Amino acid sequence: MENNLPFKSSPPPPLFQKYPFTQELGLPVLQQQFDYSVHQLSLGNGKRAGACFTEVIKTINSNVLASTYLHRSAAFAMQGKQGPAVQDIYKAIHLSPAQPDGYIYAYNVFVSFKRYREAFLALTEGLKQVNKADRKYAALGFMKDSLLAEIDNKNSLPLPYDVITSILRRLSFRDRIHLASTCKYWERMLHESPPIMWHDIDIRSPMGVGQFQRLLSHVDSFYVRRVKADTHEMLNEINNVEWRHIECLGKY
Repeated sequence: MENNLPFKSSPPPPLFQKYPFTQELGLPVLQQQFDYSVHQLSLGNGKRAGACFTEVIKTINSNVLASTYLHRSAAFAMQGKQGPAVQDIYKAIHLSPAQPDGYIYAYNVFVSFKRYREAFLALTEGLKQVNKADRKYAALGFMKDSLLAEIDNKNSLPLPYDVITSILRRLSFRDRIHLASTCKYWERMLHESPPIMWHDIDIRSPMGVGQFQRLLSHVDSFYVRRVKADTHEMLNEINNVEWRHIECLGKY
């Protein structure tokens, strides 16, 4: 069984990876371990029997329970039950932290739901827990590199223009000007923004008259309609610049 998620109407996402799950529960070996443990117990070798039963428990956890949880997780995912699917993955990882299957499947589940941060954390933990000699260890590293590349790509995508202007509109006049001075991108964005960008301007201390005069070049006065200031001195200065289209001039 491959650790596929059931994409019924669309193909798996580009980051999705296919790796075979362990299908063998190892029940014959488990039975042999158990029989040997019972035999040691019958011989009165309590210490040896205890150690053997401990190995039996480890086998049950890693081969039987962990594998069963992963397969049940696939069943939950097939039903679209994201929460139970994730819970079973973590149960499998908890029972068998050194096995890579749980981390690989966790990665695929989180990627399918675009939960990239959780996918990254699962792979990071897997690279800590899985033995480097394991044949699937390299796969964990490959998936982590692919995921980081995808995250970098998504982080580099620009926000929609209306989202950017909505953010800028919430900034004070001084903050807009400071933002424009950080780089040419923001300077161009502010200068080419829609008229509403300069519709409302608030001018507050500690901005003084000198600083205000230096910042005037950034403002397209044609679009200025409402201006507020927190000092009479600044109100007088605004009157002096002759912003002819102001509809409302007031003091805080």
